[in-house]
Amino acid sequence: MFGYFHILCTVYNTYFWYFDILCTVYNIYLMYFDILCAEYKIYLMNLHILCTVYNIHFGYFDILCTVYNAYFGYFDNLCAACNIYLKYLHILYTVYNMYLGDLIYYVQYIIYIWCTLISYVQNIIYIGCAFIFYVQYIIYILGTLIFYLQFTIYILGTLIFYVQYILHSLGTLILYVQYIIYSLSTLIFYVQFIINVWLLSYFMYTIQYIFWVI
Repeated sequence: MFGYFHILCTVYNTYFWYFDILCTVYNIYLMYFDILCAEYKIYLMNLHILCTVYNIHFGYFDILCTVYNAYFGYFDNLCAACNIYLKYLHILYTVYNMYLGDLIYYVQYIIYIWCTLISYVQNIIYIGCAFIFYVQYIIYILGTLIFYLQFTIYILGTLIFYVQYILHSLGTLILYVQYIIYSLSTLIFYVQFIINVWLLSYFMYTIQYIFWVI
């Protein structure tokens, strides 16, 4: 019996040893689980902080949506006011169309008057240009006439110059003829003087000879 009991105790010791190993393993797993739970607690705390931040942002978003709803309300009122102003503008546009019809008529009438005035001014300018053209043509004819008169006067001046040159040549020729006549007259005078002196000398010599002979 004690042998069976010893075997039984040995078996139980073996089982307790396995159980001790198993508990050690479980303790290790529980320690890992405790570490994991601590990490999950950290993550959950971060998630709680994040949710708090998101709740704050959602609160700001809710306030912002409220503000935007208020602005949209003001915008709705503004659109209603704009619709009213557009109706007034449509009525005003209808009234202005009536006045604009009269205004366009008067503007067209003024433009017609200005166009007629411009047409008359163009006709006056055309007449003035034609008058200037005829004046230029008359000036051109007078210039041509003056040119021919100048050419005629130039020809007459040249002719007078040649006549003067001929008269000068004739005057010079007459001068030379007078000088020749004067020279011939002087020569004749000297010849006569020589002849007279010779005759007088001869006569005197003859008289002296006669007196000497006597």
